[in-house]
Amino acid sequence: MNENIISQLASQMNIKSNVPNKTVAKKCIKNPILLKEIAIHLSDKDLKLAADCAEVMTEVALSNPELITRFVDSLISLLKSKDSRTKWESMHALSLIAEKVPDHIFSILPEIEQITQTDKSIIVRDYATDTVAKYAGASIEAASHAYPVLKKILYLWDSRHAARVIEGLINIYKINPAMKKEFEKIAEEFKDHPKAIIRKTSLKLKKVISLKL
Repeated sequence: MNENIISQLASQMNIKSNVPNKTVAKKCIKNPILLKEIAIHLSDKDLKLAADCAEVMTEVALSNPELITRFVDSLISLLKSKDSRTKWESMHALSLIAEKVPDHIFSILPEIEQITQTDKSIIVRDYATDTVAKYAGASIEAASHAYPVLKKILYLWDSRHAARVIEGLINIYKINPAMKKEFEKIAEEFKDHPKAIIRKTSLKLKKVISLKL
Protein backbone atom coordinates (compact mmCIF):
# COMPACT_ATOMS: atom_id res chain seq x y z
CA MET A 1 0.00 0.00 0.00
CA ASN A 2 1.41 3.38 -1.04
CA GLU A 3 1.93 5.94 1.70
CA ASN A 4 0.31 9.35 1.11
CA ILE A 5 3.40 11.27 2.08
CA ILE A 6 2.13 14.65 0.84
CA SER A 7 -0.80 14.62 3.27
CA GLN A 8 1.70 14.40 6.13
CA LEU A 9 3.38 17.75 5.38
CA ALA A 10 2.88 20.69 7.72
CA SER A 11 0.72 22.83 5.43
CA GLN A 12 -1.53 19.90 4.57
CA MET A 13 -2.05 19.17 8.27
CA ASN A 14 -2.58 22.87 9.02
CA ILE A 15 0.35 22.83 11.46
CA LYS A 16 2.59 25.89 11.65
CA SER A 17 5.72 24.16 12.97
CA ASN A 18 8.11 22.27 10.71
CA VAL A 19 8.02 19.12 12.84
CA PRO A 20 5.82 17.25 10.33
CA ASN A 21 8.25 18.09 7.51
CA LYS A 22 11.18 16.77 9.52
CA THR A 23 9.23 13.57 10.15
CA VAL A 24 8.49 13.23 6.44
CA ALA A 25 12.18 13.76 5.66
CA LYS A 26 13.11 10.88 8.00
CA LYS A 27 10.61 8.65 6.20
CA CYS A 28 12.10 9.66 2.85
CA ILE A 29 15.58 8.73 4.04
CA LYS A 30 14.35 5.30 5.06
CA ASN A 31 12.36 4.94 1.82
CA PRO A 32 13.93 7.21 -0.86
CA ILE A 33 11.25 6.37 -3.43
CA LEU A 34 8.99 8.74 -1.51
CA LEU A 35 11.17 11.62 -2.69
CA LYS A 36 9.72 11.28 -6.18
CA GLU A 37 6.35 12.43 -4.88
CA ILE A 38 7.98 15.25 -2.93
CA ALA A 39 9.82 16.36 -6.08
CA ILE A 40 6.61 16.46 -8.12
CA HIS A 41 5.10 18.97 -5.71
CA LEU A 42 8.13 21.27 -5.68
CA SER A 43 6.42 23.12 -8.52
CA ASP A 44 2.95 23.02 -6.97
CA LYS A 45 0.76 26.11 -7.35
CA ASP A 46 0.14 25.88 -3.61
CA LEU A 47 3.23 27.82 -2.49
CA LYS A 48 3.01 26.56 1.08
CA LEU A 49 3.07 22.99 -0.19
CA ALA A 50 5.97 23.75 -2.54
CA ALA A 51 7.91 25.30 0.35
CA ASP A 52 7.24 22.26 2.53
CA CYS A 53 8.57 19.97 -0.18
CA ALA A 54 11.68 22.12 -0.58
CA GLU A 55 12.20 21.94 3.17
CA VAL A 56 11.97 18.15 3.06
CA MET A 57 14.67 18.15 0.39
CA THR A 58 16.84 20.30 2.65
CA GLU A 59 16.26 18.08 5.68
CA VAL A 60 17.18 14.99 3.68
CA ALA A 61 20.28 16.68 2.24
CA LEU A 62 21.55 17.61 5.70
CA SER A 63 22.39 13.96 6.36
CA ASN A 64 22.04 12.22 2.98
CA PRO A 65 22.82 14.72 0.21
CA GLU A 66 23.31 11.98 -2.37
CA LEU A 67 19.60 11.18 -2.19
CA ILE A 68 18.54 14.50 -3.66
CA THR A 69 21.20 15.12 -6.32
CA ARG A 70 18.87 13.68 -8.98
CA PHE A 71 16.38 16.43 -8.20
CA VAL A 72 18.86 19.26 -8.72
CA ASP A 73 17.08 20.63 -11.80
CA SER A 74 13.79 20.88 -9.90
CA LEU A 75 15.51 22.71 -7.07
CA ILE A 76 17.20 25.10 -9.49
CA SER A 77 13.85 25.95 -11.05
CA LEU A 78 12.63 27.16 -7.65
CA LEU A 79 15.24 29.92 -7.55
CA LYS A 80 12.82 31.97 -9.63
CA SER A 81 10.02 31.51 -7.11
CA LYS A 82 8.39 34.65 -5.77
CA ASP A 83 7.89 32.90 -2.44
CA SER A 84 10.81 33.70 -0.15
CA ARG A 85 10.60 30.51 1.92
CA THR A 86 10.49 28.28 -1.15
CA LYS A 87 13.46 30.12 -2.56
CA TRP A 88 15.60 29.90 0.55
CA GLU A 89 14.81 26.23 1.16
CA SER A 90 15.72 25.33 -2.41
CA MET A 91 18.90 27.38 -2.19
CA HIS A 92 19.76 25.74 1.12
CA ALA A 93 19.28 22.31 -0.42
CA LEU A 94 21.47 23.29 -3.38
CA SER A 95 24.22 24.48 -1.03
CA LEU A 96 24.24 21.04 0.59
CA ILE A 97 24.74 19.20 -2.70
CA ALA A 98 26.77 21.83 -4.61
CA GLU A 99 30.03 19.90 -4.44
CA LYS A 100 28.30 16.80 -5.83
CA VAL A 101 26.70 18.56 -8.82
CA PRO A 102 29.39 21.02 -9.97
CA ASP A 103 28.26 21.16 -13.60
CA HIS A 104 24.77 22.22 -12.58
CA ILE A 105 26.09 24.90 -10.23
CA PHE A 106 28.46 26.20 -12.90
CA SER A 107 25.52 26.59 -15.27
CA ILE A 108 23.70 28.90 -12.84
CA LEU A 109 26.64 30.83 -11.37
CA PRO A 110 25.52 34.10 -13.02
CA GLU A 111 22.04 33.63 -11.55
CA ILE A 112 23.44 32.91 -8.10
CA GLU A 113 25.72 35.93 -8.32
CA GLN A 114 22.72 38.09 -9.22
CA ILE A 115 20.84 36.73 -6.21
CA THR A 116 23.69 37.67 -3.87
CA GLN A 117 23.66 41.20 -5.29
CA THR A 118 19.94 41.93 -5.37
CA ASP A 119 17.84 39.54 -3.28
CA LYS A 120 16.22 41.25 -0.31
CA SER A 121 16.34 38.13 1.85
CA ILE A 122 19.48 37.77 3.94
CA ILE A 123 18.78 34.06 4.30
CA VAL A 124 18.55 33.54 0.55
CA ARG A 125 21.81 35.46 0.06
CA ASP A 126 23.46 33.43 2.84
CA TYR A 127 22.61 30.13 1.18
CA ALA A 128 23.52 31.47 -2.26
CA THR A 129 26.95 32.32 -0.88
CA ASP A 130 27.20 28.88 0.73
CA THR A 131 26.37 27.30 -2.62
CA VAL A 132 29.25 29.06 -4.36
CA ALA A 133 31.56 28.35 -1.41
CA LYS A 134 30.81 24.62 -1.46
CA TYR A 135 31.02 24.45 -5.25
CA ALA A 136 34.45 26.09 -5.03
CA GLY A 137 35.85 22.99 -3.36
CA ALA A 138 34.72 20.58 -6.07
CA SER A 139 37.79 20.91 -8.30
CA ILE A 140 40.52 23.27 -9.48
CA GLU A 141 38.25 24.26 -12.36
CA ALA A 142 35.33 24.95 -10.03
CA ALA A 143 37.60 26.98 -7.77
CA SER A 144 38.68 29.16 -10.69
CA HIS A 145 35.07 29.84 -11.60
CA ALA A 146 33.92 30.42 -8.04
CA TYR A 147 36.68 32.73 -6.83
CA PRO A 148 35.70 35.85 -8.84
CA VAL A 149 32.12 35.46 -7.61
CA LEU A 150 33.20 34.99 -3.99
CA LYS A 151 35.51 38.00 -4.22
CA LYS A 152 32.56 40.18 -5.24
CA ILE A 153 30.31 38.82 -2.52
CA LEU A 154 33.04 39.47 0.05
CA TYR A 155 32.44 43.21 -0.08
CA LEU A 156 28.70 43.29 -0.74
CA TRP A 157 26.16 44.40 1.87
CA ASP A 158 28.90 45.77 4.16
CA SER A 159 30.61 42.35 4.02
CA ARG A 160 27.61 40.77 5.75
CA HIS A 161 28.37 37.42 4.08
CA ALA A 162 32.15 37.56 4.52
CA ALA A 163 32.39 34.60 6.92
CA ARG A 164 30.67 32.34 4.41
CA VAL A 165 32.87 33.67 1.62
CA ILE A 166 36.00 32.97 3.64
CA GLU A 167 34.84 29.39 4.19
CA GLY A 168 34.76 29.18 0.41
CA LEU A 169 38.30 30.54 0.23
CA ILE A 170 39.39 27.82 2.62
CA ASN A 171 37.83 25.25 0.28
CA ILE A 172 39.71 26.77 -2.63
CA TYR A 173 43.02 26.92 -0.79
CA LYS A 174 42.87 23.25 0.12
CA ILE A 175 42.98 22.34 -3.56
CA ASN A 176 44.89 25.36 -4.86
CA PRO A 177 47.57 26.57 -2.41
CA ALA A 178 48.93 28.86 -5.13
CA MET A 179 46.36 31.39 -3.85
CA LYS A 180 48.31 31.73 -0.59
CA LYS A 181 49.43 35.36 -0.87
CA GLU A 182 46.02 36.62 -1.98
CA PHE A 183 44.23 34.76 0.79
CA GLU A 184 46.73 35.93 3.41
CA LYS A 185 45.84 39.52 2.50
CA ILE A 186 42.12 38.80 2.87
CA ALA A 187 42.61 37.04 6.21
CA GLU A 188 44.62 40.01 7.45
CA GLU A 189 42.03 42.48 6.17
CA PHE A 190 39.20 40.87 8.12
CA LYS A 191 41.03 39.70 11.27
CA ASP A 192 39.81 42.71 13.29
CA HIS A 193 36.31 42.90 11.84
CA PRO A 194 33.58 44.00 14.31
CA LYS A 195 31.67 40.74 13.79
CA ALA A 196 33.06 37.86 15.83
CA ILE A 197 32.11 35.20 13.28
CA ILE A 198 34.09 37.00 10.57
CA ARG A 199 37.13 37.38 12.86
CA LYS A 200 36.89 33.70 13.77
CA THR A 201 36.67 32.56 10.15
CA SER A 202 39.56 34.83 9.16
CA LEU A 203 41.67 33.20 11.87
CA LYS A 204 40.62 29.80 10.58
CA LEU A 205 41.83 30.77 7.09
CA LYS A 206 45.16 31.94 8.50
CA LYS A 207 45.60 28.64 10.35
CA VAL A 208 44.79 26.60 7.26
CA ILE A 209 47.35 28.59 5.27
CA SER A 210 50.00 28.15 7.95
CA LEU A 211 49.46 24.39 8.09
CA LYS A 212 49.50 23.80 4.34
CA LEU A 213 52.88 22.53 3.17
